[in-house]
Amino acid sequence: MKLDPVQRRILAQLQKDSSISTQALADKVGLSASPCWRRVRELEEAGLIRGYVALLDRRKIGLDTCVWVRVKLRKHSADVLERFEQAVKNCDEVVECYELLGETDCLLKLYLPNLEALSTFMHNFLLKIPRWTSPIPAWRCARSRTRRRCRCRRGGAVPRRGPPDQPSAAA
Repeated sequence: MKLDPVQRRILAQLQKDSSISTQALADKVGLSASPCWRRVRELEEAGLIRGYVALLDRRKIGLDTCVWVRVKLRKHSADVLERFEQAVKNCDEVVECYELLGETDCLLKLYLPNLEALSTFMHNFLLKIPRWTSPIPAWRCARSRTRRRCRCRRGGAVPRRGPPDQPSAAA
């Protein structure tokens, strides 16, 4: 779907605040409420907007520790990976799971109350699922950047090459 400038503005505003009222959104993007509402519905129906969420402060709900766990599978097959993914989907501690290429097959991001909970997770979950070698945990000391918004560019998302102060080779 090719986005027009108004659709890009709508998406940018909704990424900043998805709880914004239709009237306030319309005011910010330069439309009246009814056409704005129709544009949002079109974006939802086209699948550009997959849903709306509330971002929680994990520390305020007792999840003070962020841990990354690298998992190396012993056997590589679609069946093994599918069973692993299903087990991970049913595990509340895992907030993100990435399939990787290289020495690590999967990377899990966990939110836990403390490091003792990591030991419990390892013994009650990871080590009970067969077909991988050694899970390797590492906890996060500090976060350098988190980006929740996607930039809606004209003509698709073409990444810049080179430092920000120099023109892009694609430009």
